[in-house]
Amino acid sequence: MGLKILFTPSDNNLAGAFQSMVRLCILLRDKYGCDVLVLLRRNGRGEELLKENGIRYLKIKSYNWIIPDHPSSLFRKAELCVRLVTKPFAQLYNQLAIVRIKKLIRDEKVDIVHQNTSYIYAPAKAAIKSDVPLVWHLREFLEEDQHKRIWNRKSGYGLISKASAVITISDSLYNKYEKLLKNTNLLKIYNGIDASYYASSPRTLFQNDKTKILMVGTINESKGQAQAIEACKRLVDKGFKDFILTIVGDMTKYAQNLKDRAERLGIVDNVRFVGLQKDTVKYYHQADIVLVCSRFEAFGRVTVEAMMGGCVVIGANTGGTIELIEDSKTGYLYESGNVDSLMEKIIYVLENKKIANDIAKSGQAYMLSNMTAEKNADAIYDVYRTLKPRAVKEDIICPF
Repeated sequence: MGLKILFTPSDNNLAGAFQSMVRLCILLRDKYGCDVLVLLRRNGRGEELLKENGIRYLKIKSYNWIIPDHPSSLFRKAELCVRLVTKPFAQLYNQLAIVRIKKLIRDEKVDIVHQNTSYIYAPAKAAIKSDVPLVWHLREFLEEDQHKRIWNRKSGYGLISKASAVITISDSLYNKYEKLLKNTNLLKIYNGIDASYYASSPRTLFQNDKTKILMVGTINESKGQAQAIEACKRLVDKGFKDFILTIVGDMTKYAQNLKDRAERLGIVDNVRFVGLQKDTVKYYHQADIVLVCSRFEAFGRVTVEAMMGGCVVIGANTGGTIELIEDSKTGYLYESGNVDSLMEKIIYVLENKKIANDIAKSGQAYMLSNMTAEKNADAIYDVYRTLKPRAVKEDIICPF
């Protein structure tokens, strides 16, 4: 039997970080013989994915250590007040969770704890207290993208620094944490995507009467769907009407507000919301253009999925996106937050379809050579092989 790995995600859903973790679990199990166990902290749709792939999971509830950063809206101020009031309860509950996780680590004879997020700390603290190597996988920007932060930054970064290895998923994220973490085995390993699932056969784009534009992922302010809708309005105003923007993602209240806005702008024939879709591959394989308008992607899973699927990607020139797209060679970059810049890139593609087809093919070839799930699993397993049991036992102040 190979290494026993306990994975600890923050969420239990079908978002990119969770999907990346599940694919990693599958490859570590099937290729390297690892015994993988996932510890969930609440109910959610991610369990379906775990069951489908035969991955064992357990649940121990705990609370995160994230609060709004510089809250300006009434909602965020209210959220911060709630966190202040509930902090003592959450802190006590997490102490109990740490005890339970320590027992789980002991009973399951866990070799390595692999924490899949920066949102939580209880499993990490349990691993350190148990003298078990801890791999902390940082997959998200907080302040830059989500306007959130760790409750106590100094104590929080101190705890992260105690991990046996800290993995970041892009140069952008690595550069951020290189300045914040001290004496840490800090690494950069790009996410990997299942090429056998997402890659399309060679295809020619723009074969339909209407160009198919696509956005996939969580629908919220930081992901930029509002910018895309505004760009669509300006395209229509300039006479470019033969396109449909399909937005795939959970129909939250924010998403419904965007749908209502598209109606008010008079572009309902050009924008459609299809809700959360478990199988997004068919959308990629039918799309011509994929938009990635996120404020600050830590990596950009959608970018890789879309390029593997043969689409031409137009992305904001920030974060991990600029590491995945070489402008005018493997995709196109626009000025982040600038609706006119986004619109102009779309117009360029629409007016230069042959060039865009060649760009899409180059992007697909690059992703298939460099961003596969197999490469990701190999690199992470190499990290596992370097780890040794912790020698220092110390109590760590709870940084929540």
